[in-house]
Amino acid sequence: MATTSRTKKTKSAQQWAWEFLRRNPDYQDAFEKIEALSAVQKAQMEMISEGDDDQPLDEEVIRALDIQFFDTSVMTGYKSAQTTVGEYMDKTQGLRDALNEPETNLWVAPKFKLETYSIGSWYDPTGEWSETVVNAMWTHCTTVELGLTPAKWAEGQTFESEDEIDDYMGWPVRETEAVHKRKVDKRRRKAPLKAACAVPVVKGTDGSVYLVSYEDKKLHLDQTQACVVIDLNLPIGFQLNQAKSFLEEHQDALVRGSFVQKLPKQADRFGAFDEYLKILDLLEAGASQLDIATELDGLVSRTVSWKRDAVSDESKPVKRMTSREKPHASVNELTQTVRKKIERAIHLRDHGYHALALCA
Repeated sequence: MATTSRTKKTKSAQQWAWEFLRRNPDYQDAFEKIEALSAVQKAQMEMISEGDDDQPLDEEVIRALDIQFFDTSVMTGYKSAQTTVGEYMDKTQGLRDALNEPETNLWVAPKFKLETYSIGSWYDPTGEWSETVVNAMWTHCTTVELGLTPAKWAEGQTFESEDEIDDYMGWPVRETEAVHKRKVDKRRRKAPLKAACAVPVVKGTDGSVYLVSYEDKKLHLDQTQACVVIDLNLPIGFQLNQAKSFLEEHQDALVRGSFVQKLPKQADRFGAFDEYLKILDLLEAGASQLDIATELDGLVSRTVSWKRDAVSDESKPVKRMTSREKPHASVNELTQTVRKKIERAIHLRDHGYHALALCA
């Protein structure tokens, strides 16, 4: 079967996603501001973003950073007039002391986080990147909560009490009663053993050590998120298939209710993405809906009536944009289709590119 313009695959889903992301105004602005930082400032920003407590922050560098890099919604006493971190710290010191919040905790604003855009590094939106680079730039961290969390730090160690673990880990020392070593029942030496201390740590027969999650986790889910519990005593594949089936049905229900935008089943299935990109470029250039409709749908200016000019006492034509298919349609009707296309294009630019980038 011959390949038509409506079915020809011109770009991969990941390439289309990049074309929309590079037109995202938040991403463009974030990239420009990140690139304007010095190497020292970038290093400090990365340390804050990664929560690296092992390396001390340079207060002089941090104080000079623009406050826009950080989430001001969680900053006690922040006012819009405060433009740098140092200015915020100085003007709110008294209030934070009164509220027993002497330290300034900084969280990088979502706009300046790579995970916001599902990419692993910053890429110049004005640059041209190869298909290999574009296809590999995307990433998304799927959260997995474990009942047993590997505790490599405890392997080969013998702890008699909580205090010994606190001291080893550098945690604040607590006053606890020492727990004597439990005797191991030789008849059960093949089974995983509980550690010889009153802390949620268990040791496997192979010497591996794990932290136990005894407390129920209080998950705070967004409307478009879901949490799946997998029992590792049972086959994983069976449970994943069940979860996949249920989540797909739930996703479809949310799409029908407009809680979730319909996800692309196939990248540029109907050859509309090139048109969407053209729409975004026209919007960036300041074009109106009528201008875009004229460009895309071939509207023409027609004389619909004549009107006598009172000054020159001459009849002058009254022109209006019309469609060849609908010569008598109103402007609102002529731009109706374009308005829907603009809505889809903006969604792909601001949010929809995520689904495109992560699809097979």
